[in-house]
Amino acid sequence: MRKNLFIAVGGRSGSGKTTLINSLIKCFPSLYKRPISYTTRVKRTDESDEEYRFISHSEFVRLNQNGEFFNVDCIYGNSYAIKYQSIIDILFDEKIPIKEIHPQNHFKIQAAFEGIVLSVLVKSDCTSAESLERTQQDNLYYDNIDEDAFDIVFFYDINLTPEKNAYYFNERINAIVEFMSIYPPSGQIDKLNRCGYEKAAIDFTEEKRITTRNFHELSLAFFRKAFEMYVTKDTVVAEIGPGRGWLYGIAAPKCQSYVGFDISSSMLNANSLVNKIVSSIRCTNSEAEIYDVVVASLADPYLYPEAICEIGRILKEQGYFVFSIPANEWATGLRKEKKSWNKTSFVLDSGETVQVFSFIPSDAELDILLRSCGFEKVFLKQEAGDSLNGGEVSPAISSAADYLNKSISDLNIVTTAIYRKRCIYTNE
Repeated sequence: MRKNLFIAVGGRSGSGKTTLINSLIKCFPSLYKRPISYTTRVKRTDESDEEYRFISHSEFVRLNQNGEFFNVDCIYGNSYAIKYQSIIDILFDEKIPIKEIHPQNHFKIQAAFEGIVLSVLVKSDCTSAESLERTQQDNLYYDNIDEDAFDIVFFYDINLTPEKNAYYFNERINAIVEFMSIYPPSGQIDKLNRCGYEKAAIDFTEEKRITTRNFHELSLAFFRKAFEMYVTKDTVVAEIGPGRGWLYGIAAPKCQSYVGFDISSSMLNANSLVNKIVSSIRCTNSEAEIYDVVVASLADPYLYPEAICEIGRILKEQGYFVFSIPANEWATGLRKEKKSWNKTSFVLDSGETVQVFSFIPSDAELDILLRSCGFEKVFLKQEAGDSLNGGEVSPAISSAADYLNKSISDLNIVTTAIYRKRCIYTNE
């Protein structure tokens, strides 16, 4: 992990952010440390000095005038600051400073810190024990917050131990930092995908999207076989990006329950799923470890580190992630310009062109990504276009075959994969 990091953690009062940081430092003492901070607010019941040094306003002013503070912020009428030297000491020890900081001041840390600052929003179902005034102030701010502005959005599950929450959080930080030079910020991915699929939903049918229909045709046997192996009457299934619900019709009769997550409300409204949740895939707001199987047909819009870590968080131990994506070979033949490699476009009936992200790694890159996010490979196969012979083939597939000087029968068009969640307490 990079050592020139600063992690700023925000969230409602009572969301679990302080417990999360305490557990992170406890579980990974060689990686993280909270810098020394000062505040003029009154010390709360049972609050230790781990998070803040509680001082008078006059002492706060004196220390600030002496140049000892890295930042000075005022939140809800109280002053807060981080001691500059403590950040230097943490970095010198090759650890990562991590601190509870109100989100409205994250940009100040980003501007002041000579390195990379990860802005984190912690969410949970916890009920705050703060005063009515503080709760009202929190509601006024957080009810209108733009989650796309954060590098990480993490759901703290009060049903898990603090240590398990910390392990999931650490895994997410590691994965995001490892692939930071490859993937855009998660909020940027969400913003484009939400906008694109909201507009494309009405036209997103297999009759109009021949390429999508071809992908489904090539992966149908794979999904049927996977459902036979892993889905029973006791299985709890989640689908990521269910589209028009073609997998739902195959799997739902076999399982105990089935829920679909999609960032676009319009996409969800267009399908037949009974249980569906409008949510970013990087933070589903779901309890952890409740699904036996997570499925995704054409998971390429969601195949980025934070989303995969979230899929791992909501899966039970040894649960399965069953998915398909467009094949890297097909993408190589179609996406000739490097600038368009991670995106795909839809031309709507209105004539408007919309874009969404579409991540299509090679087999080796896919395996590295999934392993970094807590999974191990069970099955991986390229599906060529031989079974499309005699049917309608999309121009996107024909064009890629022509560019690569290959027949459609020999062109790898879809990648099908099954990965199993590893135990989070091991590195195996």
